[in-house]
Amino acid sequence: ARVNFRIQIDTGNYAANGIAFDKAGSVIAVACDDGFVKLFTEANGKLEANLKGHEDCVQDVAFDHNSKMLVSVGSDASFIVWQ
Repeated sequence: ARVNFRIQIDTGNYAANGIAFDKAGSVIAVACDDGFVKLFTEANGKLEANLKGHEDCVQDVAFDHNSKMLVSVGSDASFIVWQ
């Protein structure tokens, strides 16, 4: 197996449950146990935004094919479309 790159992101004391890259590969969205979707810049791993909307753990995230929307699904039996 070959690793093309490795980046370390800080999700605090919470587990990262899912990860998605936008179409350009410049934004990383991470689904976290603390109920936040965290957005990081791929180039440097810097936290750019904490998106709060779920009442419980965020289980997974996915960008649409144009990276104009991000969808997250949580243990609270909800999904959120972020624009």
